[in-house]
Amino acid sequence: MKLFMKFKILTVFVLILLFSSKIGFCEERVILLLSDNIHFGDSFVTKYTDMLQTLMDDNYGKDAVKLKKFSKFDFNTTECLEFLKSFTSRNYPPRTIILTVGEANQYNLRGFASYLAKKNKMAAKKQNNKSLREINEDIRNIYEQKISVNANSLIKVAGKQMFSSGKHKFKPKVIPNFYVFGDNFKEDPNTIGSVSAYSYAWQLIRDKKYSQAKDFLWNIIAKKPSHSMFYYALGSLYLLEQKYNCEAEALKAFEEGILVDVRNPRNMCYKGLIYMFMSYKGEISNDILYFARAVYGTAGDVSEEITAINALNTSNYEIKNKTVIDWALSDLDKIRQLYASNNINLVFASYPDETKINEVVKSHIEENNNNGILFFQNKLESTGNMDYSLYNLSKKMFSFLRDRKIIK
Repeated sequence: MKLFMKFKILTVFVLILLFSSKIGFCEERVILLLSDNIHFGDSFVTKYTDMLQTLMDDNYGKDAVKLKKFSKFDFNTTECLEFLKSFTSRNYPPRTIILTVGEANQYNLRGFASYLAKKNKMAAKKQNNKSLREINEDIRNIYEQKISVNANSLIKVAGKQMFSSGKHKFKPKVIPNFYVFGDNFKEDPNTIGSVSAYSYAWQLIRDKKYSQAKDFLWNIIAKKPSHSMFYYALGSLYLLEQKYNCEAEALKAFEEGILVDVRNPRNMCYKGLIYMFMSYKGEISNDILYFARAVYGTAGDVSEEITAINALNTSNYEIKNKTVIDWALSDLDKIRQLYASNNINLVFASYPDETKINEVVKSHIEENNNNGILFFQNKLESTGNMDYSLYNLSKKMFSFLRDRKIIK
């Protein structure tokens, strides 16, 4: 028995040593690069990484310093934080982490509602068991201002005062059609058969054959009114075409696409809705907020986008952007704290083009006296040859890392 107890104690002691060594130990010659490729795409980040790896190989020997890359379109700071937590739990943390994130937070609000809920100590609203038809019925009542037992409180929530002066009563100008009540409407979750038609529609849009694309999409929507992807393509077309009243037409298409597939969090029309909400000023933002309140009041947390818009609870452009930026900076601080005890080099590399987040993060780092994170100006300078411009960019990063003895 004593021998068994000694063995147990020794085993626990060894596990503690192993665990503590993993916390304190870093892969000295590994650099992890995490990048949101929202502006230039994954091929840009891949070429840049390959060129940087080549420079390291030429100066320090083949694979003496290993560069690991993770790049994703629309990669926001909360997703970056979650990725790093997962990566660190499965691997020894790298000695250096290079981050290019934050711009996507304006359009990918995954995690934003949770951030606000914790900050403001708000309780989450869950989904209910209403059918698609019942949800549409309630939202239609809100838009038609019908006073009933079910709709009365929802109308008050959706249409509550949006003007600080208190002198105006808001009424939405964009009224969606409710295709769910059409005679030929049928819920059809099988969208695989529509992929080829969706691709064809986008080919027409890319070729700027807008009239032909509109005719094609309206014809498809008449036949398959429950497939939200076609409403998303139509709304995107209106925004790209930039004709008179295009914002209202686009919003109407996105709202209609949401209403036919409201419980699908991957419904692309939610992306269209949040893009417009974060990008546009004026009356259109009030219409989006009204719609989001109606959906949230009747269906609950059906998507990150609807929850985020309701959590923001304002159509003021400056307030929206300031709140999202605060969220991004909060996540960056959490990433810094995650590695504070590991002596890991954290580098924020700015987006290669002009973005607001670049200066915001730079100022935030300077205000904190570069405490735990360095800023690298990763600006792409055009030379007329993209590969040569990328090579110059990678050389600047290499020099930055070498001069600060991050690589040696």
